[in-house]
Amino acid sequence: MKRFLQPTLIGIATMLLGACTNIDCPLDNVVMMQCGIYDAETEQPLTLPVEWALSVKPADRDTILLNRAYGTESFLLPLKEGEEKDTLLFFLAPISYDTGNTDEEEGTQEGEGTENQPAATSIEPDTLFVNHIGTPHFESVDCPASVFHNITEAATKASPKNQLRWTLDRVKLVRTAVNYDDIENLRIYLRTTDNQ
Repeated sequence: MKRFLQPTLIGIATMLLGACTNIDCPLDNVVMMQCGIYDAETEQPLTLPVEWALSVKPADRDTILLNRAYGTESFLLPLKEGEEKDTLLFFLAPISYDTGNTDEEEGTQEGEGTENQPAATSIEPDTLFVNHIGTPHFESVDCPASVFHNITEAATKASPKNQLRWTLDRVKLVRTAVNYDDIENLRIYLRTTDNQ
């Protein structure tokens, strides 16, 4: 009995000590690109007015990456892990306030819009193109893998049909490495249009 008990206790102690590892895995292994919003004329940080909301979605999928953000001066966007180019559509539109009035009561026809609320058909997205190279990143065998990115190029294209107050003017690459660090990668410059 003693012969059986001693090896069993040693085996259990070895398993318990081996299970106690001190590995600090990141809680969230999704790597996000940080984008700051800037005024194109002054090149100063710009906080989106609370009347305007920003939504971002990929051009090739029906997924919303950023949903109606307002009153912000920066935001996070994920990059594709298996591809080297992201095409992102930016919808910057006024937030609709429900006044309880119908179009007939306001004196406008469907699709016309009002002075403060452009017609829904005038919301055309601007486009942000981001080229990047993904590199697998491993903290430890016990941690899930993630993909860090190195941005090689970023460009914007404003929609010529955009009839809204704000539009994308240009983008500046500030930091190419996209990893767990909370550091700005892109500066997105917005300009005002004549459509106030």
